[in-house]
Amino acid sequence: MKNAIGAQLFADRTKRYANQQRTPPQWALAVAVGVLGAPTTWLLAGIIQEMSRIALTFAGALTTGLLGFATAVALRWRHAAVRDGLTGLYNRAVFDITLERFAAAVGRRSARWTFAMIIDVDSLKMINDTKGHLAGDIVIRGVSRRLTNVVRGDDLPARLGGDEFGVCGATDNVSEAHELAERVRRDLSSPMMLLGRMTPISVSVGVAVSAPAETFRPVDLVRKADQAMYLQKTAKREWLDDRVMQATRTARTEVRP
Repeated sequence: MKNAIGAQLFADRTKRYANQQRTPPQWALAVAVGVLGAPTTWLLAGIIQEMSRIALTFAGALTTGLLGFATAVALRWRHAAVRDGLTGLYNRAVFDITLERFAAAVGRRSARWTFAMIIDVDSLKMINDTKGHLAGDIVIRGVSRRLTNVVRGDDLPARLGGDEFGVCGATDNVSEAHELAERVRRDLSSPMMLLGRMTPISVSVGVAVSAPAETFRPVDLVRKADQAMYLQKTAKREWLDDRVMQATRTARTEVRP
């Protein structure tokens, strides 16, 4: 009897709510009220609403996290495109582009000279061979820090690859560019603490300068600076060879009876 009455009440309530042209969510609520009664239905509705809120919050957090991750990846790619991974200095591509901009600005910067500087760490190969590549990386990072500290604010220091660095910029005259090159050579060639021991560091520096309003190709300016750097490196090797030979002759003379 009770089952029959309950079924009849359910049918009546369903028919009455259907005639009110409710939307599907309202239909579901009406049916639930008919079957479960109002208190239980509103409790379930509250639970469902809270679960929906939590789901939406989680989805929002997930979306934000994915966007943040994508942004971080994009920034990392952008950093890798212009920066050297070991030192944080600008890379060869940025160095070349900067020189190209200087070349394109000839005529508009007629009062200033453009210079390119090439720096080579003489002792890096020996350090890698005797102390390992970890020690070589320490030297490269140390040289990059010194280079950043010695150049002027408008200059662009870069790591060109391996044991080679570069600096480009504008200067008021030729002597200023050569004075900067000498400061770079002196500051970068001081001993460095390496794996608990002071280790001699030597660099060779070459600089080439383009006169105001003088059209130039960046590749030619870099080539001239590179040649000047190798001349300095060769001169130091010859000087060192002479010192070794003199020391050898002196030793042979001293051991004679």
